[in-house]
Amino acid sequence: MGENSKSYRFGDLAVDLAARELRRGASVVDLQPKVYDLIVFLLENRHRAVSKEELQEAVWPGVIVTEAALTRAVMKARKSLGDDAEKQSVIKTVHGHGYRFVADVVQLPPQPPQEPAPEPAMTGPGQGPEQLSHPGSGGRQRWPGVLAVTALLAIVLAGGVFLFKPSSQGGLRIAVLPVRDLTEDPEMSWVSLGLMSLIKRVIADSTAIPTVSARRLMELEDQPDKSGGSPGLSLAPGLLKSLREDDAASHIVLAALSRTVDAFELSYTVYHPRGMTPEKTLSGADAAGLAQEMTREILSTLPGSGRELQFRPISDDPFVTRAYARGLALQLQGEVREARDFFEVAVREDSTLFWPRYELALTTRRLGELEQARGEFEALIPMARQQPHADAEVAVRNALAQVFWLQGDLDTAETQYREALRLAQEAGNLEDQPTMMINLAILDRNRGKLTEARELLSRALDTADRAGVDLGGYPYQTLGLIAQQEGNLAQAESYLQQALEAFQRADRRRETATSMNALAGLYRRQGKWDLARSRFEQVMALRRELEDRTGELETMLSVAALENSRGNLAGFRERAAEANALAETLGLPVHQSQAMRMLGTYALENGNIAEARQQYSAARELARIDQNTAREIPYLVAGAKMDMAEGKLAQAETALQELLDYANQEQRGDLQAALLSELGELERQRDNPDAAEDYYDRALEAAWEHSAPVRQGTLLIKLSDLLLDQGLPEQAIVHVVSLTDLHPQWPRTTALRARLAHARGEDGAAELMKSAREQAGSGWGTEEESWFREVVGEFSDPAG
Repeated sequence: MGENSKSYRFGDLAVDLAARELRRGASVVDLQPKVYDLIVFLLENRHRAVSKEELQEAVWPGVIVTEAALTRAVMKARKSLGDDAEKQSVIKTVHGHGYRFVADVVQLPPQPPQEPAPEPAMTGPGQGPEQLSHPGSGGRQRWPGVLAVTALLAIVLAGGVFLFKPSSQGGLRIAVLPVRDLTEDPEMSWVSLGLMSLIKRVIADSTAIPTVSARRLMELEDQPDKSGGSPGLSLAPGLLKSLREDDAASHIVLAALSRTVDAFELSYTVYHPRGMTPEKTLSGADAAGLAQEMTREILSTLPGSGRELQFRPISDDPFVTRAYARGLALQLQGEVREARDFFEVAVREDSTLFWPRYELALTTRRLGELEQARGEFEALIPMARQQPHADAEVAVRNALAQVFWLQGDLDTAETQYREALRLAQEAGNLEDQPTMMINLAILDRNRGKLTEARELLSRALDTADRAGVDLGGYPYQTLGLIAQQEGNLAQAESYLQQALEAFQRADRRRETATSMNALAGLYRRQGKWDLARSRFEQVMALRRELEDRTGELETMLSVAALENSRGNLAGFRERAAEANALAETLGLPVHQSQAMRMLGTYALENGNIAEARQQYSAARELARIDQNTAREIPYLVAGAKMDMAEGKLAQAETALQELLDYANQEQRGDLQAALLSELGELERQRDNPDAAEDYYDRALEAAWEHSAPVRQGTLLIKLSDLLLDQGLPEQAIVHVVSLTDLHPQWPRTTALRARLAHARGEDGAAELMKSAREQAGSGWGTEEESWFREVVGEFSDPAG
């Protein structure tokens, strides 16, 4: 074993030299490479104090760095170790000399290589809300641990998976598998999912017995085991075991539809705790009618049914029932427009039926026709109150809340969610409560109320554990977005990836697109622009295939933000204008407000202050931004930037300092970094480079603290540019090196390396600058072109 196989432990931390990792318990602590090198050097020289000069040479060999850079690295190291400048329990400052590692350290013996242990099996919140479950659906998500409110609600693997605790309904839970189609008739392809969904709906209307979710059953269904039983009515042992143990299904319904010359035959059996019922066959002219009759027979034999059973078919009209079932099948397959056609047929034939009208309103909302959907849902509330169970009104209010959300009326959306939660609680309906809690948590996250969001998530998961509700990837997704807002990008990526995998396993394509969009947005924030672009292209293709116009709009806005980050202002404006037009067409004011803000930013960058103010004013009005709220902050920052552009520096400084006081009070590291950067720009405009450098340095420290790689890179560019403008290339070296470590793929990194080489009289600067220009393509802006002329000494059209 070599030196690099050593590992050390101190407190709850361990350093593994072979893996180049710092771990806290089982978790890897996210570190910049130079911060890791600094910790290891101090750790391995813990028997003595290390001078600043020696530490600089060890961490930045051959590069002259400023003491400020070293101080920042020490600050980051202390934070990652749970230490700070006051405690100094790990890294102690030796005044006038340097630093010493003072924690008690144990060197661990080398560990032999081991085979990786198998991971526990697991099965599966963008900007906008999504419905989390179909009314009356159940099922059990395999969650790998317990979510606590503390410690960022970290989900901890605890030696296996949760098993569902049986519900209060006498321990009953029914799994209705997709009906196996043996007709060999292409016109009957809808029966597998359509009849399954119809049977589940009838069970939910006739009883309070929970059922396993349709998505979960679609995920689990496999080929039948031909070892015994009638064709189509045998169940693979592995599937039976999974439904029993993981989904706590007490009764499993397996049916198959076949066809004779003049009739359909629906054969079925029920697997129950003591075995299985004898196979039975119903015959008739209508497949949907047979499914309803089969459901009545099954419910009448369940324990505790008897006189309490009030069987409620969807309709006595075979045509209506068949249209409704076909719509359900298409909706599960993501074919929303085609599903709406069938729901419209059912409603046109009988407008008194509640669930066909509900599904029709749901498809209207999913197609982006919000005003029509709102009217349809509001008209359903009186009908819902006449339904036998509270889940009908809960479903309507949940769906209506999402319409208000998309229209920008967050207060009314919250009111609807809370009313839905109250109804579910009063009815003792544990199945729907977690859905409402998750939606309220997503709403709080969007408002910046992260503590409240965590508390709601904790309650949702606790309730889901007791009820056996399938939450899919939503908790992972919401946790990922919370972690992203707090600047913990490594944890955010882990959660969002888990959400994506959960939705993909369950074949939830709409939710898969939402998770992919969130991941692509995270990659943009990390500066991984090529990866972000590739993901966004995948998302856009999927959302267009699903005819998800609202989702398509959200991806347009995300791509616009990516083009802005890359410096491609022409592409930024083009995408923002497209998004603005689509948002206006769909009647989505929140999204249109976001697009208008982008157009205002473009106008500001191009010096058109009057247009910028007009766009921001319209955006604020559309988004219903109130004064003295967190949602007002971006508009206040934009106002200060516009004042700066007009030379109103004192006015802009007052506004930025007031906002900075707020950011400091609320400990908003992301906002601190943004405001300090703008103050640096202001001082640079005043031709006060020393003050500008100080603000940029402070902004960079805040960005390191908040783990914001794109802002870190932008600030390193500003510092490098500032120092090179002053003819101080030796002082700029440390920032260019840090930028190269952080974002080696950025064209602006290459350009600054060329500019630094030129300032130091090194060979190859012109070729490096030309390479940067070619690499940037449409992202090459006016500032970069001025660098090009400085180094290469010529001007040419980037597009030429």
